[in-house]
Amino acid sequence: MSDLRDNGNNEDFDKQVITNNHLSYLVENAGEGIIGIAKDGTILSWNLFAEKIFGYSKAEAIGKNIDIIVPPDKMDEKQRLLDKVIADNEIVKRFETERIKKDGEKVIINATISPIKNRAGQIVGTSEIYRALTEEEFMRKRITQFEKLISMGKLAAEIAHQVNSPLGAVMGRIQLLLKNIDKFDKKVFTKNLEQMLGSCDHIRTTIGSLLDYTRRIVTKEPLYINEVIDDSLKMMSHRLMIKRVTLHKTFSETLPPILGISGELIHVFVNIISNAIDAMENGGELKVVTDLIKASPSINQDLARVSISDNGHGICAANVSKVFTPFFTTKDVGKGTGLGLSVVKRIVKMHKGDVEVISKDKEGTKFIFTFPVLKDNEKTD
Repeated sequence: MSDLRDNGNNEDFDKQVITNNHLSYLVENAGEGIIGIAKDGTILSWNLFAEKIFGYSKAEAIGKNIDIIVPPDKMDEKQRLLDKVIADNEIVKRFETERIKKDGEKVIINATISPIKNRAGQIVGTSEIYRALTEEEFMRKRITQFEKLISMGKLAAEIAHQVNSPLGAVMGRIQLLLKNIDKFDKKVFTKNLEQMLGSCDHIRTTIGSLLDYTRRIVTKEPLYINEVIDDSLKMMSHRLMIKRVTLHKTFSETLPPILGISGELIHVFVNIISNAIDAMENGGELKVVTDLIKASPSINQDLARVSISDNGHGICAANVSKVFTPFFTTKDVGKGTGLGLSVVKRIVKMHKGDVEVISKDKEGTKFIFTFPVLKDNEKTD
């Protein structure tokens, strides 16, 4: 190679050679499979990590069609992705799918597919970057998806409880009135109508809370934790009544707002309240307390604290440390998935908060939540 100091032209040329060689080295030795593909699907380049993922050497892969690593049931999906990239000039980012190795084993991968253009700006092929998911990553993603389904299923079940019971009462009273319409005097008739109106109002409140849940589930915003808890308690009010659970609320009226997603936090508190009701099979007391923890040498900022306690059957010492573990449950088979509290903890951590459980067998359970409050000059975006 010429001395870079010989003259300007040689120096520019040699720098370009070094740059090209460096880029080639980076692509060849990247920690992800990188494959260059012509528009007709012919493999043009195949780096070392692609060899590691799929088992084909560079010599075996180059010149073959990319379909050698596409399972038969993913062919239509592959074509849709290519059409999106080549026809629509889009980049597909981190798309999770399956590919197949040389030995026939399937592998879960994240794929990023980009168009390759010539100097005239025409698309002549695609660059595909593959990252194989480890079993741990794959299971974590599946658990997260399952958690979401379980949490929405649990919320739907709670809504069904909240709506079906008062709706059944209304229908029963209507049937009673229709059967005995000639026997009721005006006072009894009016009383029944008022009771039905109260049940309908409860249904309306429950549906309103659900709509609020869905509307505010996307972005964080300043919110007051007392209002979130009140919304949660409204959703659970009918279950509290029919299970003969007495509610005691002690709210601090001077709590600053926190930054959060109302719908997600409603799910947290509905879950905890629901579990508390289940733990008090013969009725009991539910206590909900909010207060402010001031910053101190051991706490670097003010925290909003929420304590929810019951006097139910409690949790034995051996199980207290396991309650937030995915799939762990103390409920009978068919009554719990073991994902409710793991979802709770994940949501709390999303809000930069913390949750602690204190419980003893046959002595009730207390959940303590803390969330950082917004400072006066703190940005909310």
